[in-house]
Formats: sequence, structure tokens, C-alpha cells
Amino acid sequence: MTENIKKLEKPSKQHVCGVYTASQLVYTALQLVYTASQLVYTASQLVYTASQLVYTASQLVYTASQLVYTASQLVYTASQLVYTASQLVYTASQLV
Repeated sequence: MTENIKKLEKPSKQHVCGVYTASQLVYTALQLVYTASQLVYTASQLVYTASQLVYTASQLVYTASQLVYTASQLVYTASQLVYTASQLVYTASQLV
């Protein structure tokens, strides 16, 4: 009985190596989980950045369309002014 207790108190080299290997595997697993969480975080940051870029691009497209609309309004106004000026010239020529 005493011999059995002494055997339990002194672990075998194989047992120590097994415990060490198991702890290394647990450590490696934790490192992999950490790395995976970092990758998920990085991916979410990239998705956020991409959505911000899409939003900015849509704002730029909207601004560009507003500028095109304003330019077309200015062209229309200019053509109206040219038409009015030609009408005034015609009226003046009728008076002469």
C-alpha cells in the first residue's frame, strides 16, 4: 500500500511529458482563438471602411449630379438671356 502511495506521489516521466504536451496544446489552441478573433476584428474594420468609402462615393455622385443640374440650369438661363437680347435687338430694329 505504501509503495502505491509513493508511486502516486512521484509521477512518471511519461506522465509529466503528457501533461506538458497537453498544456502546450491548450496554449496553442488559445493562441489560435486569439488570432481568429483578431482576424474577425480586422475583417469587421475592413467592412466598416468599405461601407464608409461606398457612402463617400455615393455622396460624391450626388454632389456631381447636383453640379450637373446647376450647370444645366445656368445654360438654360444663359440661353433665355440670349433669346431676350435678340428680342430686344429685333424690337429696336423695328423702331428704327
